[in-house]
Amino acid sequence: MIHPFPPQPTEIFVTPTPLRPPAAGRFRAAIVLLAGIAVSLTGFFLVRDAYRRQVEAQFHAVARDRAESVAQGLRHGFEDVLALRAFFEASDDVSPADFEAYTSLPLGLHPYIQAFQWLPGVGPENRARLEREAQRAHPGFRFFTRDGEGREVVIPPGRRLHGVYFVNPYRGNEVTLGFSASHLATRQAALERALRTGELSASGRVRLIQESGTQFGLLVMAPVRDREGRSRGVVQGVFRAGDLVEKSLAILEPRGVELRLMDASAPDSESLLHAASSPLPAEGTARSPLRLTRGFELAGRTWRVEVVPAPGHYLPGAGWRAWGVLAGGLAFSLLLAGYVRTLLARQDQIRSQVDSRTQELARETESHRRDAQALRESEARFRHLVEVMGEGMWVVDPEGLTTFVNRRMAEMLGYTPEEMVGRPIFWFMFEEDVPQSRRNLAQRREGIGAQHDSRFRKKDGTEIWTIVTGNPVLDEEGRVVSVLGIITDITERRRAQQAQLQSQKLESLGVLAGGIAHDFNNLLTAILGNINLAQMCIPPLSPAHPYLENLEKSVQRATGLTRQMLAYSGKGRFVVAPLDLNQAVEEMSHLLGVSISKKVTLRFQLQ
Repeated sequence: MIHPFPPQPTEIFVTPTPLRPPAAGRFRAAIVLLAGIAVSLTGFFLVRDAYRRQVEAQFHAVARDRAESVAQGLRHGFEDVLALRAFFEASDDVSPADFEAYTSLPLGLHPYIQAFQWLPGVGPENRARLEREAQRAHPGFRFFTRDGEGREVVIPPGRRLHGVYFVNPYRGNEVTLGFSASHLATRQAALERALRTGELSASGRVRLIQESGTQFGLLVMAPVRDREGRSRGVVQGVFRAGDLVEKSLAILEPRGVELRLMDASAPDSESLLHAASSPLPAEGTARSPLRLTRGFELAGRTWRVEVVPAPGHYLPGAGWRAWGVLAGGLAFSLLLAGYVRTLLARQDQIRSQVDSRTQELARETESHRRDAQALRESEARFRHLVEVMGEGMWVVDPEGLTTFVNRRMAEMLGYTPEEMVGRPIFWFMFEEDVPQSRRNLAQRREGIGAQHDSRFRKKDGTEIWTIVTGNPVLDEEGRVVSVLGIITDITERRRAQQAQLQSQKLESLGVLAGGIAHDFNNLLTAILGNINLAQMCIPPLSPAHPYLENLEKSVQRATGLTRQMLAYSGKGRFVVAPLDLNQAVEEMSHLLGVSISKKVTLRFQLQ
């Protein structure tokens, strides 16, 4: 809306403010300094707490990854024992060669496995046969155990036991053939639990035969049953706990943490299985109080993984950022207090300048307001112009989806603007016109504007012909963001042009027909003249006289046709007169009689 009388600028009067005493400036500067110190301390504590939470989150993320990796490593390692049990239960008879061939692959893939062993159930009914078959490859084979001093003791024949019958690798493990570790309580408890539950069972830590260092081992057993469910023995995997842990941690990125794998089912003195030190060097002697412990059940035992930071790592202190915030805040507070004191000292001098400038700004603000009002009115006029313009306006994105149409464009196709927005432009075209339209849109995306005729399909299915003037709309970087098309309806103009073209064609045909009729009429005049001469030269009673009369009548009818052609071309006149059809048929009878077959008889019933 345009006001007939624009509003007058508002006059602003500023009353000068009296100068403040110096004491007020110092008091306000002191308040700013105290507030800055309070904000600095608050920022220090907030940043310190955030840093501690960040350190704790980083440590727990690293610790969780390592605890989960060790737990998964144990599960995957123990699965090899279950796979070996499945191999035995699927085979009725497993030879030493079969055992060695099957276990060589997991031994090669998993170096933390010391050995795989087969411990059949041995009793009076099969002991002699088992020892006899084993002695074929190992002459000194017998089932034995060890006493408290480590000496070999042959097990009496009447006792039932589970002794090592197959072992792979054989080298280094020869001394275990025939060995029944019934004197080891943890091993015996694991064996009895496996036979009782039928599930995977692990022992506590044991000393490995080939281990010269401090690494402990684990015995993991799985019972093997025959097809009737009777126990045949147990398969046993000997694992090096330290190598298994280190293998599980090798896939992770080195971090400053230490890890311990504990057997929570064992006494405290025997619970430690392996302690993995940090792969990164220590960064001091201070220890972080952070700790992560994860427990899980596996193979009949409870395991616990403990992860703690290495010395100097993940220390939840204040952090340099917190001290930096405190120092920066205090320095900023001092600078701000000094600045405020100076600012207040100069405030009275500036106030007078501000008052004078305020009036200028008020006038400028009023001018800007009037400009903004004029801009809004111009925008409204432009929008109204777009809506009422006689041409259709169609805006699509680079993919062809409609983003805007004015009312005139929607009316052309019989839709409302809301029905067209969001639909692709190809949806309003006939199928045979879509390929060319896609090529036109591809040119617009390349920044090329053009004008072409295009046909659209209206809502009722009829066609409308238009002239489309399409131009790409570019952003500041020169990329095409939309395509603007001005659509002009030329359907009526096209129909008029087609009607005019048809009229021109008919006119051309008329001219051609007139020329042909004129030439043909000249020929007929000559023929008619010769017929008349022939009639004058023959006697009236000559037999040829009727034929010449019929020929004369035919020439006269042909002359009538030429007159019609001349009338069609606009160069002749039509004569409206009565016609005796009986006479016309009788005149044609002679021509028909000579032109049809002799087997056909013509009969006329004339009125």
